Amino acid sequence: MRNHESSTIRPARISIPNYELLERIGEGGSAEVWRAKHRLLGHEAAVKLLRTEDAASELMRERFKFEARCASALRSPHAAEIYDFGVADDGTPFLAMELLHGIDLQRLVKQFGPQSPGRTIRLLEQACDVLHEAHGRGIVHRDIKPANIFVTRQVTHGDCAKVVDFGLVRAIGCDRNEATTPQNMSGSLAFM
Repeated sequence: MRNHESSTIRPARISIPNYELLERIGEGGSAEVWRAKHRLLGHEAAVKLLRTEDAASELMRERFKFEARCASALRSPHAAEIYDFGVADDGTPFLAMELLHGIDLQRLVKQFGPQSPGRTIRLLEQACDVLHEAHGRGIVHRDIKPANIFVTRQVTHGDCAKVVDFGLVRAIGCDRNEATTPQNMSGSLAFM
């Protein structure tokens, strides 16, 4: 895992086409996620930005673009909807997507303890729904873990699991992305 303290945290004044960044709501190994508002339409979104040092890498920019293409191809209600992909004024790629309100499974279990078998099965079935679609499209997530399964509440359907962070996605049979080897591993060690 990367030392995030040495990573550049962008100020909210960075200019993203159509979006105003409001507050940083998360960070991962190579990106930051901001709550944002569409300037014309007024709806909120989550905007994912590559970290400054990763945005300087052509390989990382291509991976980010590949993540956007793969995630935007998914139609399952259990994938976060992708709204837009583009480049900020400083050349950093961004991905605008559905802003999820809820809690990820890792925090859910940490805060509230083990969940009932029925709820667990429903949430995992929903996560499997989007993974099944992804695999049918030749896409492998490569970082499935409780922190990447988000639980939202829907008035008519109750719990809704959303699989997020396709940042380590790999196309089945595609040599374009490097292979996973013992020297080059991708994913979260505890969940491999």
